[in-house]
Amino acid sequence: MEQGAHLLTKGALAEALKVAETSRVEALALKEKAKELEKEASRAAEASRVEVQRLKERAEASLVEAQRWEEKAGGLEKEVSRVAEASVAVQAVLDAEIGEHNALQSATRTACEALERALAVIASHYAGVDLEAISDGYVLAEDDKEADKEVTKLLEAAEGPGTALAKLFEEEVIPPTPPADAEDPEP
Repeated sequence: MEQGAHLLTKGALAEALKVAETSRVEALALKEKAKELEKEASRAAEASRVEVQRLKERAEASLVEAQRWEEKAGGLEKEVSRVAEASVAVQAVLDAEIGEHNALQSATRTACEALERALAVIASHYAGVDLEAISDGYVLAEDDKEADKEVTKLLEAAEGPGTALAKLFEEEVIPPTPPADAEDPEP
């Protein structure tokens, strides 16, 4: 029986050795697998760190670009403001020029009306006068100096009667200016 117990113990020991060897082999395999996973995790962590760094650099570059665009926008706002101010100034000058043009145009019309009335007065005093010939201008000497003298004499001679005639036409041709305190008439 001893021999049987010994054989039994020997068999159990052999079986235990087999299980221990299998466990050891599995443990070594798991240890290798853990090393591979650790290396893979390390590579993934390094790749992630590199990607995070790249993204961080891109974010910083984007921030710098955004600041640059913000500065440009500020400069453009100033330029738009300057152009708007210049536009207002140009509009004011244009309005003044239009006012001057309108005043000149009105004065020209007034002068033309006065001239037409003066020709009408001449025609009423001298039946058969050739108004076409008068509209051609002065009848003067060929010599420029003589012509200038003659024009000066004619203007001096016409000054008094011209002023009187202008006063006569003044109310007809030039509308009276309203007093400064007068209000605009309602439409």
